[in-house]
Amino acid sequence: MDLPTAWANYISIVGFLFVALIVWSIPKQLIYKEAPDQARWRDIRIWASVLVSVQLVLYLVFT
Repeated sequence: MDLPTAWANYISIVGFLFVALIVWSIPKQLIYKEAPDQARWRDIRIWASVLVSVQLVLYLVFT
């Protein structure tokens, strides 16, 4: 069965949303475990979400 090329973009978008969901399921204590302070910018979940949102924008623009 042949699917249109746009479906590949939709599947990728769902995959990126799934990755963002998994990233936010990481406990905050685990993220700050060895950090010298608990500054907000050290939260890797925020950085991962920014990168995922950039990818989502690219996929939505080129769909």
